[in-house]
Amino acid sequence: MVLPVRTREDRMPHDRFVVPAALRRAGMVYAASTVPLCGVLWWSVDGRHEYLDALLLAGLLYAVPILVLALVASVRAAPGDRHVWRLWAGSAAFGTFMSYSLRARAADGWDPATDWSPVSSVVAIVVLIAANSLILRRRSGERAALVDAIDLLMATIAATTPLALVWGRQVVTHPDAWFTVSSGVWLIGSFHGLFVALAIRARTRHDERATATAGVVLGLAGVLAAIAQIHHALSGFPAPGGPALMAQAASLGMIIVFFLFSTRTPATGLERLPAAAQVRRQSVVIVGVLVAVPVIAGVAWARREHDWVTTLAFVALSSLLALSAVRHLLSARETTRLYREVERAAIERGEILSEVMDHMDAGRHRVAAHLHAQAVSLYTAMATISASLDDAGSSGATASATQAAARVRHDLGKQADALRRFSLAVKPLDTCETTSQGLAAPIRAYVENVFAGGRRPALDLHVDPDLTLDWRTEAIVMRIVQEATTNVWRHARATAVRVAIEVERDVLRVEVGDDGVGMARPPAGGRGLSSMESLAGFLGGRLRVTTGPGEGTTVRAELPIDALPRATRPTLSVVR
Repeated sequence: MVLPVRTREDRMPHDRFVVPAALRRAGMVYAASTVPLCGVLWWSVDGRHEYLDALLLAGLLYAVPILVLALVASVRAAPGDRHVWRLWAGSAAFGTFMSYSLRARAADGWDPATDWSPVSSVVAIVVLIAANSLILRRRSGERAALVDAIDLLMATIAATTPLALVWGRQVVTHPDAWFTVSSGVWLIGSFHGLFVALAIRARTRHDERATATAGVVLGLAGVLAAIAQIHHALSGFPAPGGPALMAQAASLGMIIVFFLFSTRTPATGLERLPAAAQVRRQSVVIVGVLVAVPVIAGVAWARREHDWVTTLAFVALSSLLALSAVRHLLSARETTRLYREVERAAIERGEILSEVMDHMDAGRHRVAAHLHAQAVSLYTAMATISASLDDAGSSGATASATQAAARVRHDLGKQADALRRFSLAVKPLDTCETTSQGLAAPIRAYVENVFAGGRRPALDLHVDPDLTLDWRTEAIVMRIVQEATTNVWRHARATAVRVAIEVERDVLRVEVGDDGVGMARPPAGGRGLSSMESLAGFLGGRLRVTTGPGEGTTVRAELPIDALPRATRPTLSVVR
């Protein structure tokens, strides 16, 4: 006996979140209680040393839980997202180490002004940006990752440049530049994360946007916290420092909440859509950049007495212009590639339709051949018994005639049973009557298949919405439409085809017309026309062809409704 191998995912309890329920409850209590606790403990802090000491303690208060949650999630998350969680865990571990190091050295009297915190912040932000970009890539379907990266960069530049024009020199030249520059770097990273969350939210289904919405809230909290830190530092760390500390605590607490309620099953992104639906038809980023340009120009004009403002504004606007040009070129290439995918899919669909239609046509020929063989056999049997009766009547051999009749009855019984079984075999699995919608779909598919190799004419299809046909009548109507459509493809050179199937005065009318070259008179003896006439005659109807040079051709079949067979199961019996 071979036991099935259980994977790690199979051994995990069923839970839609990356964090177990017990840890999730504890995490919510922790986040909800520590944010107000930070405000109560450090509301009145005053001065640089007190504020930085409280800020580092707050960082340690959240860094360790964030690291633990990220490590747990990196094990429980979907396999494709685990590397993202590992990057987030690495960034959290780096932040924990940095906060502990700063706190320990500051307690020993070490001046953090000489520290490498800005460099550390840059490294941590680069790791976060890489993780965010990877998770966006997994929700982007067939779109180019480079176009998304440029969009995010442009949006970040447009959002941060006005703030840099106002605070830039003060941030860089501040006595605690290690702190202000680090906060500025986190501001840039928060803006980038906010735009990533917005992009993911726009690309996922409406019922799967909870995690992305939490990411948006997290990004906003990070932006506000970074702005609060910069403003508090530039103001000289005045009392009370509680509001800025609570903003930072709320931002870190929101990271815990985001981790707690992230789902194990990743949200479905653009990969759920066909290639044509993934084409970028509009760009919110470009609109945002167009709005940001006059804002940047206005701020630069208001602060034009500072040379560095003009230079920074020029660099930002030039960068946006260059990135926009590159984005346009890459987006055009992406659109071309996506439409090639659409064309390839259309070719494959046409080939599949062609195979299906060929198979259906071959099936009809096999059915016709089988019925023809059965009819010939029955005719032969009847001819045999007729000849036997004639011979018996002339010679008086009634016993021979009786035996011949018995053999023929037996043969007729076998043939009738075979026809019954064959009828049941070829009958559709769905015995319901075909509605107008069920008839329109195969007609559209057939027209698409017939004209797949060339210019496809416009199809005007009308099927009586109240029309209901049984499967045998549907087969005859479909065959008439197919034969007429094939004639249009072969001879008409039409730009439009109209198909109408409707009931008028107890008559089912099947009409196929085109606007092609037409003919001087209807052809005589054509195989397609003869086949349509035979099909219409099977139901007691008639076929008419109207045509003229340059006027197109119209094929109209009229089938009496009282001649239509009912959609009941055929029952064959043998009379002995």
